[in-house]
Amino acid sequence: MHQTQVIPPQQLMRRDMVLQERLRYQDLLDKTKNQEESLIFLAERRLIGNRSLCEECNCFREIRLNTRQRDKYHWKCPQCDSSRSIREGSFYAQAHLELQQIINFTYCWAKNWPLMDCNSESGGMASQTGVDWANFHRDVCQEYLDQNQAVIGGIFINENGEQEPEIVEIDETVIAKAKYNRGRWPQTRWIFGGVERRSGRCFMVEVPNRTRDTLEEAIVEHILPGTHIMYDGWASYAHIDQINGGIYSHSVIIHDRNFVDPLDDRIHTQSIEGT
Repeated sequence: MHQTQVIPPQQLMRRDMVLQERLRYQDLLDKTKNQEESLIFLAERRLIGNRSLCEECNCFREIRLNTRQRDKYHWKCPQCDSSRSIREGSFYAQAHLELQQIINFTYCWAKNWPLMDCNSESGGMASQTGVDWANFHRDVCQEYLDQNQAVIGGIFINENGEQEPEIVEIDETVIAKAKYNRGRWPQTRWIFGGVERRSGRCFMVEVPNRTRDTLEEAIVEHILPGTHIMYDGWASYAHIDQINGGIYSHSVIIHDRNFVDPLDDRIHTQSIEGT
């Protein structure tokens, strides 16, 4: 009898387990050596569906071997014979690449490797294909942040039972989106964001400009009182310690001089710069 699940339900990882997982690149390669192991790896982390329901027959489809399929397997209903891709409903559904290629690319991209290295480690991916996949990943991250904007920072209790301010690094950047109409300037959008250094929690929002009023409003909306904020030398941030009577402390790093304070290596903005 054919199985109706990629893996037993007890092997499905909870979301917190996935978030806490720390894989070395060699560990990833060991877990995704072939197509079958790649499917199991993705199903364990809920990145592909573990089951496929045939709504016509109200029964679960079975996993069937099909060497004509890109992934060697597909879902097949035992009653009406309808079939679905093993990637149905996932991030990989419309992709034409092998699953191992995409898994490797995602790992390298998430580690902020140079795009050339991401392409190389993903089976010699073409340059433009790598650019497209980097954009796909950014779009997914942006959509998640838009739907799950966090309020970060504040005060935490350290291992000695003492109160400490969370450190949040902030920065802004401009994104230019090219238009298909020739002869027109690209549309530009200002993006402002912050990263909580201890936990990695972050936020990212679009702002109309990077004036003092605009950025201070975004800071108050997304960063809790008591936070120690680190930023570059942009003038609009100069009065952070005066917001609402002084609810934040701050440090500044001037990038054309240093990326890390030479007198205190804890003072830097490398977390937000790499985001």
